[in-house]
Amino acid sequence: MEWLLNIVYYIVPFLILLGVLVFVHEFGHFIVARKLGVSVSAFSIGFGKDLWSTTDKQGTVWKISAIPLGGYCQFLGDADEASTTAEVDLSKYTEEEQKHLFATQKPIKKLAIAIAGPLFNYLFAFMVFFCLFFFIGSYDIPPIVSGVVENSPAQRAGIQVDDKVLEVNGKKIIEWADISREVSIAPETVELLIERNGEKIKLMLKTEEMDYAFDETEKPLKRKMIGIKGEAKRFKVTKDNFNFVSSVKKSALEIYNVTEMSLRG
Repeated sequence: MEWLLNIVYYIVPFLILLGVLVFVHEFGHFIVARKLGVSVSAFSIGFGKDLWSTTDKQGTVWKISAIPLGGYCQFLGDADEASTTAEVDLSKYTEEEQKHLFATQKPIKKLAIAIAGPLFNYLFAFMVFFCLFFFIGSYDIPPIVSGVVENSPAQRAGIQVDDKVLEVNGKKIIEWADISREVSIAPETVELLIERNGEKIKLMLKTEEMDYAFDETEKPLKRKMIGIKGEAKRFKVTKDNFNFVSSVKKSALEIYNVTEMSLRG
């Protein structure tokens, strides 16, 4: 029974989310290719056997395939879903068709089509963040310690309630979420710069795998932590709600932070 719950709680949402991201990514390739005059043979969510397909007026086959672990946008003249053209005899196409082959396009057009996929993923992420900040708001917790876990690295290092975290491994901390991000990608040792009663103190801590939540079977979930808490009820601040300009700025900042954290990690 547990395996069925895992499918419902984890695998199904993962596949749905993956399908959305794949669609956005491949649609970026598709729409830019169409705008630049490149013919698209097929647009698929998933790989393998077709489960559903339809053909539009311009000859593109839209389909959903059996293996939902990716997708592809196949251009006219491609040998396969990976858009390889080395083994394709382009001479079999008419002079008019050759104008619309991906292989015959100028390098600048090929580059534009190639980067359109990841660019659309970034735009999609930006729009999601913007909608959250603009219509719901942003709830940020200042980086002030409201609790210290017993027998944790933080307690052994002498961190106290109301200490304010200024830096983690030299990275400036603005809100509580910044601490979690920096600790998650840190090596075994973390250097904190904290402020206590107007005095700045540097501390060295070792990270530990600690319980932070429980799954649906009451099994503890672990992640790398140092053992400090930020209390939302005490510090929660609402900002950027229903403000267009600030929502745009905060969305761009979130995109930058996620990208930077991924590259550094």
